[in-house]
Amino acid sequence: MVSILIVEDDPVVRKTMADILWSAGYRDIALAPDGVIGLEMMRACPRRLVVLLDVMMPRKSGFEVLTDVMGDDALASRHVFVIVTAGAGFLLPAYAVERTAALNVAIPMLVKPFRRAELLQAIAGAEQRMA
Repeated sequence: MVSILIVEDDPVVRKTMADILWSAGYRDIALAPDGVIGLEMMRACPRRLVVLLDVMMPRKSGFEVLTDVMGDDALASRHVFVIVTAGAGFLLPAYAVERTAALNVAIPMLVKPFRRAELLQAIAGAEQRMA
């Protein structure tokens, strides 16, 4: 199974995601409460990660993290990302699509609130992209 990094500032959402993944058999799960710490953890991790990356966070947003990652070939090639965004209508997801397109990357999106099956499907898709 893959190693997973959850970068999410909401402690309830972060724990819920970790609990769902743990119950599905994933055991290598790391947690970061914001983009700054998440980016530090990505840089320090020598193995490949599936990164569940929240969009709206204090200190460094998910898009700022992605901008930093795309500027670092080692990080960009080592880790696989899934953007996690609030589902407040279609405005924020549309904005997320626009921002990832501006970075010249195609990254799948998981919209909150999500179902267990959607989270697991996002992880399975990320695992396939790692192969």
